[in-house]
Amino acid sequence: MKIHRRWKEYAFVVGVIFTVITLPLIIHYANSRTKAVINLKVPEGYKIGELVILDASASKADELIWKIIPDTSDFKVVGKTAFFSSTKPIKYTLILVARNGKDLACRIFTIPYDKKVKEVEVEVEVEVVSSPFEKQVKSWLKDTNRRGAALRLAQSFRIIARTIDSGVFTDVDNLILATAWANTEALSQDLEAWKPFLLDFQSYLENNPPTTIKDHVAIWVNLAAALEKIFGAPC
Repeated sequence: MKIHRRWKEYAFVVGVIFTVITLPLIIHYANSRTKAVINLKVPEGYKIGELVILDASASKADELIWKIIPDTSDFKVVGKTAFFSSTKPIKYTLILVARNGKDLACRIFTIPYDKKVKEVEVEVEVEVVSSPFEKQVKSWLKDTNRRGAALRLAQSFRIIARTIDSGVFTDVDNLILATAWANTEALSQDLEAWKPFLLDFQSYLENNPPTTIKDHVAIWVNLAAALEKIFGAPC
């Protein structure tokens, strides 16, 4: 069955992520397989009113598609360069998709306010939730109670869902691959600890396979909402 094959491919992507020694080697391997390459440096932080220049000119792409979350009128794109400024002290998420012929690459970046302010990880108790899906998500967590990592993972799923809504992804295979890479970047050093959770989620998808892009959006958003409810949505 085609859907089953797709999730088998997703399992392969996740397997590669956990078995290869270093993430840079994974990125090098992925880039070697695709002609579209994203090369973008983002600042460690910004100040209110400061002009931020995001230069992706070193990227290998016929087309670059930019999206910033939350949306702001102070974000302009000129060719392969974006200009950004903020009047609010919040963290922005930048999605950059590169197309080169039929090849596609996707990267997710964060633009935090004030590089000196760092998010503090805290241990929290998992609260009781009511809906059947939320209970399942809670059961997958086991001993993984790191709030910061959980909320980053929730944001990752929301970002991919919004990208689907914007029409960037129309192919399920590319969506699955982009989700795997986005979650890898979101979890970073917490990736190994969250491996059991991701594998349980994968099993859930194999037993309840989504058939359309819209089905994927619904599950991605529901998972993000469940994590945010369990751990407390960010301010």
